[in-house]
Amino acid sequence: MGLLLAALALPATVQAQGTWDHPRVEDLAWPDLQRFEDERAYREWVRDVRRMRRRLADDQRAALPPEIVVAQAQVEVEAEPCNPLFAECEDEGGVVVVTGSRVASSPQSSPMAVTSITNNQTATVDEGDIVKLIGDYLLVLQDGRIFAANYHTMQLTDRIDVYRRGEDGDPIGADWYDEMLVQGDNILVTAYSYYDEASELSVFRLDRATGKIERRGVFLISSEDYYDVDNYATRVAGDKLVIYTPFEPEDLVNRRNRPVVRRWVPEEEFEDTARGSPILEARDIYRPVFGSYEPMVHTISICDLGKLDEENLDCVSTGFIAGAVAEMFVSPDNIFLATSAATYDDLDPYDVCRARRAGVPSVDGSPPGAVFRISLRRSADVDLLPVRGMVFDQFSMDQQGSRFRMLESWPDFECGEGSRDYDAFHANPELIDSSIATFSERYRSAPDRRFVSLPSPGEGEFENRFVGDWLLYGVRSNYGRPPYDAKELAAASQGGVFAVPLGEPSATTRIPLGHEITRIEALAGDAVLTGYRDQEGLYLSYLDLEEAARVKGQAFLEGRYESESRSHAFNSTIYPEMDGLMGIPTVRREEDSGKLPWRSDDSGISFLRFTAEGDLADLSDIKPASGSDTVAQGYECEVSCIDWYGNARPIFLGRGVYALMGTELVEGRALDDRIEVLRRLDLTGRVSP
Repeated sequence: MGLLLAALALPATVQAQGTWDHPRVEDLAWPDLQRFEDERAYREWVRDVRRMRRRLADDQRAALPPEIVVAQAQVEVEAEPCNPLFAECEDEGGVVVVTGSRVASSPQSSPMAVTSITNNQTATVDEGDIVKLIGDYLLVLQDGRIFAANYHTMQLTDRIDVYRRGEDGDPIGADWYDEMLVQGDNILVTAYSYYDEASELSVFRLDRATGKIERRGVFLISSEDYYDVDNYATRVAGDKLVIYTPFEPEDLVNRRNRPVVRRWVPEEEFEDTARGSPILEARDIYRPVFGSYEPMVHTISICDLGKLDEENLDCVSTGFIAGAVAEMFVSPDNIFLATSAATYDDLDPYDVCRARRAGVPSVDGSPPGAVFRISLRRSADVDLLPVRGMVFDQFSMDQQGSRFRMLESWPDFECGEGSRDYDAFHANPELIDSSIATFSERYRSAPDRRFVSLPSPGEGEFENRFVGDWLLYGVRSNYGRPPYDAKELAAASQGGVFAVPLGEPSATTRIPLGHEITRIEALAGDAVLTGYRDQEGLYLSYLDLEEAARVKGQAFLEGRYESESRSHAFNSTIYPEMDGLMGIPTVRREEDSGKLPWRSDDSGISFLRFTAEGDLADLSDIKPASGSDTVAQGYECEVSCIDWYGNARPIFLGRGVYALMGTELVEGRALDDRIEVLRRLDLTGRVSP
């Protein structure tokens, strides 16, 4: 009985739902934006985090479930509820068995103009994508290769592997080649190597006279995988390359595990002295300004492309500690990183509803957060803006002049009786519109006056976008697929968008569209929204934002469905007469429309004409070549054969219209009522001499 009494005497603290809301978590916060003094200070903080998590897990295990069986004797106890957000809890009614010898414990657990054909969030900041332009040449990143095509002659001038080959001829290098950027005549390809545990930056140079590509160097920057379903890991602003990478705090304790930048050399030539130049020391990491149960070190690296050569890539890095959820937005002047104290478990309706059913009280309010700012003009200038909740994606942030704008929210869950019976709502999104001057080095809880409450869009996947002096937001029933059941169909038919005039947010209006929202894109000073009403095809709405927001025109693409979700999949151009063209990847079968990030089948491109009056005219679509015509004989994909970033892009060059579909480039011409195919180029075919 002595052991039983000791077990019953263990502390059983009830934790409120919301992992950030506990004194032990909050004790790890620092009131000012301050870097770690030295290596010892960083190691001590990691130790404190480890101790905090162990103690909270112990507390939850001490909150024993309803029955304890000790040496075949059953004892009824009145236990406090176990919180699944902090520990692995038994299912309701579970039994824990211990022996008379011990209680088993669980294991520890300077801005320049950017000429780009990419649909970038900010016009003067280029984002990594699969197709870029240098002079007369379109550059396509596909299958771990760069294809160079003269878009005037529609000739393939070069094709080069980004990956390398070992002595046996087999491919070596990264696993995924994802994003391409250009700066001057330089081509930069970002990839991730699980073997090297590093982001790989391959640098090439295009000869504009011949269209030939030469390799200049390969650099490795130690990191964890940067992949994001919607956001992009790299940006170019002027001559600065910006890279976001996250790290587990434990991984940075050993200085040999710290991120370095080094030139890649073959393994047989690698020497320990060639490990590279450290780009992140303890003094480069800021202490957390709020506590988080599962902190991450979010790192922003800025590399100077103006000093790039075959041997050196100069980068400086800054680390911020916050919860796992973070989004980066880059303006021409600043890098913004929106962070939250929340963990992914706090966003999991299954765990949240389990906690509620177990009797764990809910936290009243959103988790604390902060937006960190790094000046692109002077990277040593770092400050923050206290916020709360979390952003939805990079499009939840914007900078106009000296104003920073952000849309944040925190989900509300309605929990039913069953383990999978729950709904999620974006309750009361809040707008932040603050002067850059309000950013500082002091962290205090964000005052309520900083937030403007906006109407809830209800249940569904969220879409949002700042367009000029407006904020637009709304929801869809699921991830890019048309509505399926009666509930989804009813909601889609009543779909609309909330239009927030940033000068007067109280004048927010809901504009009926007659379809839900799968995409919001800027179109000069206006916007275009796509979505579904039913399973018959895709709807597009042209939203006029000149004075009062209103729908000026709509189009219906019968029997066509969006096939890619990334912002770069959409593109548009406006001609001097103020009409223009837009394009978007589509497929002809509803079952192919899931917009899954790993979907690698070729899509078509649908084109539409729009006028200044808001008229939308469907010009039909360009389809990829069928059957064996799509890949030349002898061509084989060896590396990076899943198109995580999609493989279809509409491209507009002057009056020229082009469609990239996998490894096929098509030149078209927009007629009054249709898009006409002029020439096709198979990128897997013969390279011109």
